[in-house]
Amino acid sequence: EYKEAFDLFDKNRNGYINTKELGLLLRSLGQNPTENELMMMINAVDFDGSSQVDFAEFVKIMNQQSLDNETYVTEQIKEVIRAFDMEGKGYISVKDFQFILEQYNSLTQWECSQLVSKLDINRDGKIHYQG
Repeated sequence: EYKEAFDLFDKNRNGYINTKELGLLLRSLGQNPTENELMMMINAVDFDGSSQVDFAEFVKIMNQQSLDNETYVTEQIKEVIRAFDMEGKGYISVKDFQFILEQYNSLTQWECSQLVSKLDINRDGKIHYQG
């Protein structure tokens, strides 16, 4: 998938994409980075100093973007759990969390169960947001 996208935006077929092409590629994947963010992404992986990104560097950028997004989503989930923890215990029950997901989200039952299995780390029936 990444290779197809990379090749599609490598307009001159030289094996590299420049900042503009990287921006277009990321926007086509649903992201909206600023010029400054694009330069930071390139600088983080551009060890050869070309100011362009080859496919291996692009994969590194995408992996970092994925990690950043997962961290952001985890923090958002913690905020939701914190808001529903009326007693300030630092957690809510899996049952309450599933109810919240059903009421306020459009996740399938399978997606809910996958999310719960990731969040109930020690399998104690509680989703913790502290620590």
